[in-house]
Amino acid sequence: MPFVDAAYGYLALVFLLAMLLERKDTISYGKSLLAALNITLLFFVVYKCLNYYHLYKMAQIFGVSITFDGILKLMSTNKWEAFKNIAVLLLPFLFLLKKLSANVWLTIMALVLFKWAVIERLYQKMAYPNITKNYYQPEYSVFHVLNYGCLFIAIYALLFLLKRLPHQAK
Repeated sequence: MPFVDAAYGYLALVFLLAMLLERKDTISYGKSLLAALNITLLFFVVYKCLNYYHLYKMAQIFGVSITFDGILKLMSTNKWEAFKNIAVLLLPFLFLLKKLSANVWLTIMALVLFKWAVIERLYQKMAYPNITKNYYQPEYSVFHVLNYGCLFIAIYALLFLLKRLPHQAK
């Protein structure tokens, strides 16, 4: 699901700002929405793992052998990117825990990791205003938005039925 990271970037900001403006007695409902939003990142992890698998298969087609030592050597060339990719793959699994599913700090950390390219682009525009660069902008259709909306509603319903939302008392 290639649209999950884009939708997460916007909706997480909206939900975090809405939680700031909520009254104290209704803040648990905002946390429930945030918990469902955070769980959607697991589908992005599956999508990224599938992409890495396709890269692995393509390397095999071209006769490149992938070893653990080779991966470590590749990761040592750009440690920040390696850390970011590993964190993007592992952080969403923390949201499966009920106590951490609506954690604001983990959500902000995930938001920074997913929007790091945008932050980097803004920094480059401010630091080097005379240099222009073309960036790849994926195009999303209405169907991507509808698919994500259905996914979000299904996850919220599943969490509700499992009684794993923050507003549901045990």
